[in-house]
Amino acid sequence: MTARKPTITGIIGGVLFIVYSILRTVLVNDISALSIQTWLYILSFVIIGIGLLTGLNIISVIGTGLTAVVILIWAISDIMNGWGTWQGRLSDISIGVAAVLLMILLLTHMSGSPGSFGQSLDKMWFLPGLVFVIGYLPILFANIDFYFSADGAKFILNILIQWSATFLAGHGVCNRAAVAAAPAAMGTPYAPAYMPQQQAMPPYGVSPVQMPQHPSSSMPQQAPVRMPQQIAPAAQTQSGQIDAGVFEILRKYKTLLDEGVLTQEEFEAKKRSLLG
Repeated sequence: MTARKPTITGIIGGVLFIVYSILRTVLVNDISALSIQTWLYILSFVIIGIGLLTGLNIISVIGTGLTAVVILIWAISDIMNGWGTWQGRLSDISIGVAAVLLMILLLTHMSGSPGSFGQSLDKMWFLPGLVFVIGYLPILFANIDFYFSADGAKFILNILIQWSATFLAGHGVCNRAAVAAAPAAMGTPYAPAYMPQQQAMPPYGVSPVQMPQHPSSSMPQQAPVRMPQQIAPAAQTQSGQIDAGVFEILRKYKTLLDEGVLTQEEFEAKKRSLLG
């Protein structure tokens, strides 16, 4: 298991999940009346919170999976026994769906580099919390008088904590992965991940005898971001089209620009050095 550095929102979300679990047991009138399913539900939130606090996505995945399973069992039991109202069933289902969506976000960022699919999901970090809120609105509006009682106030407090924790967890997971993905995928400005492969052979259009030699240099050679000036004539073929190898290098520089690793001025300088 690889731990990723937790973000502020992820930490706060993890704390709120654990706080909810504590309140869920402390604020009940009779703790001995809690069923095994309820205890598993509370435990799942503790597991999610621990995963967010430690940065271990696999722990949070286990917690969200346990939440979804418990909710599924509840929903099946209610339907088979004819218990509850449609508002109550909808609220339970919304929790299960939110747990599954959060688990998907966690799984796509398991390695820290989300890929194109995970990056598109990053923009939907709020979706688990939104589903949770929408699913609970009918039951909230159906029992407005209840919330003016002491038990109703406890219920509202628990719901607000769960909502906040879910929104913060989604943001924390996606934000952490976005920060970790750029160095993992593209390297740092001082040692880009793809440069060692480029240094192993001459650039397109430059023969080995044209490569600069420094036999007397005792300085350690680093993989420079700036490409040698000799490759400028190789930027275009005889037909005037950009060489595929040069285009690939330029595309990677553009990715570094989009990730914020390079400034616009640095990118333009490297583009001119490539295209001549």
